[in-house]
Amino acid sequence: MRSQFAGIRTLTLPWGAPAGTPRIVLGPDVPSELTSYYGDPSTAFGIVAAIVYYSNTVGIYYYEGVLNGAGAKTVRGYVINGVVIEMGRRSATGATTANDWIGYDAAVGIDTVFGANGGGGSGLFNFQTGPDGGLTIHGKKISGQRAKLNQGAGTGNTTSVTYVDLPGSPSVNFTKRYSAASTSIEVELAIGSYASAAGIGLDFGVLINGVDTTVTHFFHNPGNEHQMAVGAEDITGLADGTYTIKPRWRSSAGGQINQDNNDWISLRAHEVPA
Repeated sequence: MRSQFAGIRTLTLPWGAPAGTPRIVLGPDVPSELTSYYGDPSTAFGIVAAIVYYSNTVGIYYYEGVLNGAGAKTVRGYVINGVVIEMGRRSATGATTANDWIGYDAAVGIDTVFGANGGGGSGLFNFQTGPDGGLTIHGKKISGQRAKLNQGAGTGNTTSVTYVDLPGSPSVNFTKRYSAASTSIEVELAIGSYASAAGIGLDFGVLINGVDTTVTHFFHNPGNEHQMAVGAEDITGLADGTYTIKPRWRSSAGGQINQDNNDWISLRAHEVPA
């Protein structure tokens, strides 16, 4: 029996709370939920024994067990209010096989693959949560980092055909957690303006790390009428770090474009998979 548990490790529990001494249970002492799910020890691939880690929440525990039959597979997962959620299955040597799932590992968090070739990460759905709280989906890291700017516009105008600051030079700081290869910054803009005459076009963009990127183009058919332009764009090629994001504007052909306190500026930035 000791050799069958060779691949089972003492883990830091996912919920992070002290759980006391893990309890080894054999045969008839295996929790009934696990016996019902896998079958009793007398059946092929029934559960022979388990190590149970109880949480501080009643009705929730983590388990690692050994199945009967060829391969002596170890399994791991959770039981939540009587429902078994299997998160991992390995052979006695620790190797994964086709259609196996990779489960909880204290070193990296939860790494789960649904589908074939679990060890290669080529399943239909692959997600991983790491110790830093980041999330990886199909090998792409997502942090959920967000920032926003939401305020009334300043008063001013421009005829510049190259990008310049909006009146009042609004900006917001954004901290990007992952590398340029892993994530981009998705920027969404909604900005009001008006033209001094009919038939004037303009662009709105953002300045990040010294580079202006156009997010949306807008054309004012009537003059002296406040209108709102909206758009979204992914900003790529940025390493992890803190950046200042500044919404900017330019006139398409030199016509005068304006903002005053009747206009609004809304910007949202979000780190997304590259």
